[in-house]
Amino acid sequence: MLTPGRRVLITGIGAITALSTNAAGTWKKLIEGECGIAPVDLFDTSGYRSTTGAQVRDLTPPLLSNKRELRRLSRCD
Repeated sequence: MLTPGRRVLITGIGAITALSTNAAGTWKKLIEGECGIAPVDLFDTSGYRSTTGAQVRDLTPPLLSNKRELRRLSRCD
């Protein structure tokens, strides 16, 4: 909640979505009418009622360049 008279400085904006891994790419695809929901192909969905989802693709966190660390991360948190 903002307090009257309190100053706020926004230094940047970020977004990691099923459309893109950055805010500009996400905004561009939204304006173009694209949808990030598609058939899930990152794991076997045969045991689930739904086989569609909004997967984040091509994500390489810049702070974690070590492949061993990347393998330990969960795709969902």
